Amino acid sequence: QNPELVSKFDSLKNNSLLHGLRKDADNYKHWGNLDFKGLYQREYGVIQFNQTFSSQDLEPKIIDIDEYCDVLLNVNNTLVDFSKYLWDELNFEQYLGKNEKGEYEITF
Repeated sequence: QNPELVSKFDSLKNNSLLHGLRKDADNYKHWGNLDFKGLYQREYGVIQFNQTFSSQDLEPKIIDIDEYCDVLLNVNNTLVDFSKYLWDELNFEQYLGKNEKGEYEITF
């Protein structure tokens, strides 16, 4: 077992920005309730469906586009850094050769 690899996996698994982005993407995918700060925002009334659930539970998350771009950039950089580390650690290049066009090909 490689302790550094395990540590990097744990760090990625527990990354709060990654968790937040995944939660937002899942929320948007299933409910479509995402609005952007500074753009037209719909007015919602409150409808109580039962004792524990109302239309307020479905109100969209309002995000600031500029702040969210920073989140996307940070998550992207985190994933790229981890991918590069994993590529180097697993030494995939030993299985790759380049063809006459300079493209990588898998060689065994």
